[in-house]
Amino acid sequence: MAEYLARGLTADWLNAWLAGIGVTVLCGGAELSWSADPQPKALFGLVDDADLPTSIAARLPSLDEIERWVIAELPQNLDPATYREAAARARSMADPTLAVLTSDLGEPDKNKPNQLPSGPFNVGAPRGETLLKRFRRCLADLEASGDIADRVDRSLSGTGSRISANGLGFDYRRIAASVPGEAAKVVDPVVEVLAFYGLLLHPVSGDGRRIRQRGWLPGQARRGGFRWPVWSSPLDRCAIDGLLDVVYGSGSSPAPAVLPAQWELLGITGLYGVVPFERTGSSDPTRGYASERLL
Repeated sequence: MAEYLARGLTADWLNAWLAGIGVTVLCGGAELSWSADPQPKALFGLVDDADLPTSIAARLPSLDEIERWVIAELPQNLDPATYREAAARARSMADPTLAVLTSDLGEPDKNKPNQLPSGPFNVGAPRGETLLKRFRRCLADLEASGDIADRVDRSLSGTGSRISANGLGFDYRRIAASVPGEAAKVVDPVVEVLAFYGLLLHPVSGDGRRIRQRGWLPGQARRGGFRWPVWSSPLDRCAIDGLLDVVYGSGSSPAPAVLPAQWELLGITGLYGVVPFERTGSSDPTRGYASERLL
């Protein structure tokens, strides 16, 4: 098995952690573990000994392909009727992208009775740009570069180029100036694109009363409201999915299936939690999730 140490994907960076998982979602033969460094880094294995950046570049969708996703036709805010129609199409197409946005398995906001609440990873954006449009902006930059594999390789190694864009909208590292509400935003498009695929393992569901995006505790975007683990054994997408159930709990319950004291037996070597960006005022639209180590 070929190994690839992605020095640019560190465990304390939420978007990089999601990107690491996203590689296993995008590349079916990839496995992910985290290095034993004081600052763990993503360590990938490919069962077919393929070159990882080349494999990722070959599997990324084209701009035309993503326009056929169900979410390409949807606005930022969804009403129940629009969601139900979109959900029927998503099931018929085996399209998992809709579940990243919202669910109808919860009650609408009392102040917005015809609008389904969004999951905390589907943050608002300037001019009402949808998550898909933000993803498309990053993918378009990669396509225009001409050598996607090289861009991927440099980003995974920590020397990638950043572009002026909002990305998925929640990377705290995109905030580029001391006046957050007015600052230009810059992101690494490779990390943002791969992080989107990591979101596919974090769907939104509900219990009939409130929705919950996988991994988020009630209260959502508060300190420690989302936690993510690192692990020492190489795991593919399905194994990561199962391990996340151990940490997050399954279904709509936020209770972990195994007590933290037992996590070491499963190879979990660390745990991080979000530290939300503190807005400068009620009119500041900036969102961002930094981190702190919990274990």
